[in-house]
Amino acid sequence: MLRTPYHLCETDLVDLHTHSHANDGAWRPATLARAAAAAGIRVLALTDHDTLAGVADLAGEAAAVGIYAIPGIEVSSRWENAIYHVLLYDFDPRHPALAGLLADLWQEVVAVAARGRDELRGRGYPLPDLERLAGDQAPLPFHVLLAALHAGMAADFQGVVQLLVGEMGLSFAAGADMAAVVGAAHAAGGVAILAHPGRTEYGFTPADPATIARMAEATGLDGIEVYHWSHGPAEVATFGRLAAERGLLVSCGSDSHGPNSLRRLHGWEARLCRDLLRRFGFVVGAADRARAEGSR
Repeated sequence: MLRTPYHLCETDLVDLHTHSHANDGAWRPATLARAAAAAGIRVLALTDHDTLAGVADLAGEAAAVGIYAIPGIEVSSRWENAIYHVLLYDFDPRHPALAGLLADLWQEVVAVAARGRDELRGRGYPLPDLERLAGDQAPLPFHVLLAALHAGMAADFQGVVQLLVGEMGLSFAAGADMAAVVGAAHAAGGVAILAHPGRTEYGFTPADPATIARMAEATGLDGIEVYHWSHGPAEVATFGRLAAERGLLVSCGSDSHGPNSLRRLHGWEARLCRDLLRRFGFVVGAADRARAEGSR
């Protein structure tokens, strides 16, 4: 939470969804901050899957290049027997409710990866690159899938997912109860946003407006990631209309996973997620007014 109001122009750029090497991304906090600044992004969030490992480092690097970093995380969440991703922002990471939930979830993530690894090795796939890819941490599901790709089990990452999960029946799904996730975020002073509800690639469960409405009512979700690389104009219109009708906050994010990712850092104008930015303590105003107030 900002201690004093921070003024943004309506046209200032915001990216609230990025990933680093702490899980399945390739950004390092320093290179992410510099790349965001070079792209004209003024407000940035690092939202790694189920870990806060890079958040503190990004805050320092962002301050050094003159942009503001919002604490964030993308939490794997269960609702009605499916996994959805929930983006949490602007929370106290030391709050016991949130810290405890994330610690338990991380243990589940590591255990799921270990079961997948052992199953593959038991079937004769040694995954020789797995430990190297995991580095100094226990292998995560992403590392197991990437090691299978390196072993030539499929031509691309999407093919690996389809082979291991769809055809071989392995499960890499881990998640905390969505209502518990949202409750922990609120207890820690944060905001909970449903990530990319229109995403339909293999392994993702899309959520239509009726589902999102029920989900928000049941769990207390605060908003929707309306602007995302996987959402075309029709999805943006549909989810934006739902947000307006249900009084939900609107968020935006590139979901960039690294400097060489096809999902490049991409800022959206602050006016598109004005109410969410206000929750963070920003004042979003017309360009001339914001510049005048920011120069005081």
